[in-house]
Amino acid sequence: MSLVYWDYYHFDTEEYAEMINLHKKLSNKIIFAGCARNTFTFGSHHDKTLATMNPALSVCKEYGVNEVIATVWGDDQRESSTFAILPGLQLFAEHMYSFKPDEKKLSQRFKSCVNADYYAFCDICLFDCIPEYNGKNLNNSSVSRVCMWQDILLGLFDKDLRNTDFSQHYEKLAQKMTDYAKKYVGFKTMFEFYAQLAKVLKVKAYLGIRITSAYKNDNREELKLIQNEILPKLQDDIKKLREAHRKYFFEEYKPIGWEILDIRYGGAIMRIDTAIF
Repeated sequence: MSLVYWDYYHFDTEEYAEMINLHKKLSNKIIFAGCARNTFTFGSHHDKTLATMNPALSVCKEYGVNEVIATVWGDDQRESSTFAILPGLQLFAEHMYSFKPDEKKLSQRFKSCVNADYYAFCDICLFDCIPEYNGKNLNNSSVSRVCMWQDILLGLFDKDLRNTDFSQHYEKLAQKMTDYAKKYVGFKTMFEFYAQLAKVLKVKAYLGIRITSAYKNDNREELKLIQNEILPKLQDDIKKLREAHRKYFFEEYKPIGWEILDIRYGGAIMRIDTAIF
């Protein structure tokens, strides 16, 4: 029997070393369980994986922890593709063969193992990582989920988002994902889903704030534009997103669990329907 030390959160080698020493007081047979992060997001949190797992895996080698697990979670019926965390798995793999693999090494090995560009997959992080808003997003805020699922008329997070317009960020991301879908045919379904997601977020992220502002300022022309043009188009784009999401979901997973996402998409679509009414 072995003792598993799981830790996804620390950034300093000293903290991992201290915890390993504490575990060794109980047993010398220690397994370290780290994480390639993709929970509570449509994309991944690879920057957090790099920031936490590089020091963790280095300490494991230094302190003789010979068995390591890279965990990949699916909390709350996560929306992201499992393949979005391939750069994180590459990091774990490369620590087997070098003491401190750098990003150049990772990108080279990723190309050899996956036959795709490392940075294309790292760009999936950009669904939650908006440099002008949250930097490298090392606290794992889930901007993509917030913007996608919050009510179009009752935005619980609009106060936190009101000073940043994400439309240009997601517009550029949509183009990147579209290009990747054409270039990497083995991951075409995944990148097509992400391209459609970015198209939706480009509009929906700030739309609740825009509606509220127009209403408070009695800007009826703006409200009519939103009612007659923007909301119907957004509703149609979310329907397309659901279809793209369902396609990759059924290719990657068993159908059990999709009912939760059906309900989430149904709520988003129907609330737009009521907003138009």
